[in-house]
Amino acid sequence: MYSFAHLPFADATAISYTQAAYIAVFSALILNERVAPLQWAATAIGTVGALFIVKPAFLDRNIVYLIALLGTSFNGLSFVLNKYLQRPGGDSELTTMFYVNAVAVICNLPVLATTSLPERTVWPWLSGVLIFGPVGMYAGIVAVRYARASSLASYTFLRLVIAVVGGVVLFREIPDLLSWLGVIAILSSCLLAVEPAPRALKAAR
Repeated sequence: MYSFAHLPFADATAISYTQAAYIAVFSALILNERVAPLQWAATAIGTVGALFIVKPAFLDRNIVYLIALLGTSFNGLSFVLNKYLQRPGGDSELTTMFYVNAVAVICNLPVLATTSLPERTVWPWLSGVLIFGPVGMYAGIVAVRYARASSLASYTFLRLVIAVVGGVVLFREIPDLLSWLGVIAILSSCLLAVEPAPRALKAAR
């Protein structure tokens, strides 16, 4: 939040998508997952695709860039810890989601004392955030239960693809060639990151 308020939007967005690399690193360090070379390649390709779409300038030398990198690393860490909490004998998806949101609500309570409520014209959009945000979070928590966190890293880039498609459908914004190349790179990275099914499962199928 701080970086988006103090950095150019494109730069802050580009830094936020380094989360995939942090997810891969923390998956190896905390979950002892073996990150295959193909998954590292997928993360790199997805990052390049995100840069093609966002087109950051990085013209300013500002300590806020380091703050943005630190915040993004925490986002990647929280993604991996969701997987850690659901290890065998651990918490269920709903329990994990409850505690994650409870901590967030408690930590943000001081904002109510220092900030006024948003204008009523914004409330319909906030209601969408309040609905789709938790749904997306729950879907992510379920995903890390059934798949390796490192293999899901590249899928964090899909938000950009959805944003591009939404811009075309809702606002008639036609992306340039570089943006389309970015979309192709991100989709390719997701395909590269797909884990092959175990032999026993293949035989059962």
